[in-house]
Amino acid sequence: MSADALPVPTAGAPPPAVVLTRGEAEALVAAAAARYVEARRARIEQFIDRHFTLKGSLALHRHALGLDLLRAPYNLAASLPEFAIRRSGRAAGWLWRQLGRTPPDMVTRAEKTRLILDTAVGRRVNFLLMSEFLELPVKDDAGNILSDTDALAREILSDPRLAAALRQVEAVVAAHAEEPEFRAAVAEVLANAGAGRAAMAEVALQLGALGLGAGAFHAFTPGVLSLAPILSAGLANSLAISAFPLGGGIGGLWYAAFPAAATPFLTLATGGTLLVAMASFGAFAGIATDPVQRRLGLHRRRLERLVDGMAHDLGQRGGAPLSPLLSDHYLPRVLDLIDLINSLARLVR
Repeated sequence: MSADALPVPTAGAPPPAVVLTRGEAEALVAAAAARYVEARRARIEQFIDRHFTLKGSLALHRHALGLDLLRAPYNLAASLPEFAIRRSGRAAGWLWRQLGRTPPDMVTRAEKTRLILDTAVGRRVNFLLMSEFLELPVKDDAGNILSDTDALAREILSDPRLAAALRQVEAVVAAHAEEPEFRAAVAEVLANAGAGRAAMAEVALQLGALGLGAGAFHAFTPGVLSLAPILSAGLANSLAISAFPLGGGIGGLWYAAFPAAATPFLTLATGGTLLVAMASFGAFAGIATDPVQRRLGLHRRRLERLVDGMAHDLGQRGGAPLSPLLSDHYLPRVLDLIDLINSLARLVR
């Protein structure tokens, strides 16, 4: 008997004449994977209501207390270079493939460049997505099991025909759930799903800078580059008034007519301090943005894309490679570009 045609055993009876070929087993596994994907879709609203309301977001952001406050300024500064490198790599890779050639290693590395550091909040969200939403096994970097729930394997083995041929199915299950390519695909799906939350935190900071500039200085300040010179100029004026030899009252009148200029060092120091302060605040920005995104349906749309990505990796019809919402990646970069143009225009003036 071939290895691809194993009998389905029956307790207390000789092996039956009906056999289950490997092709039939894989078809049953595909059907079970389809049931698994639909079960994930049914969990979307429940997961969002549990973790992305104000109460749920507060519980998530308890993990931001600690090293995340140090990672946040670096991540904010690294987000634009990472975006530029990855998009340039993808454009170059697309061009090489259109020419019918394999992209060189440098282009492949650029496509996968990751400068941003993982945060404790991001790792917690990924853990919840894996263990609670996708219900797949989770291990830490040392290989220790953090969660052994495996809804995909459970769904596969729920079919009595597959359960009866367990030895044969184990190889099929392993082919779907344990191969490095599948695990790498799941990791990429989670990374893309988490990118949206980080991008919206950036947008919240940029809107905060815009509001601060409009409210305090009646100026258009869509980012740190625009806000830092104005803030440093105000600080220089306040220092000059306090040090005016004829007193603060007369100094205020004098510097209202002849504003003090901020030194380059003061501008750089103000910009650096502002960047660190805003980035540290950004570590907790999700507390405000998560409920808003929940109301706008952005979390639901991200999870739907996550499930679509899982369906694609499991070979299901209707599945598509995961691509985050365009606004997730491009809106912060558009605001960065506006901030840069606004700063250059002010410098020219």
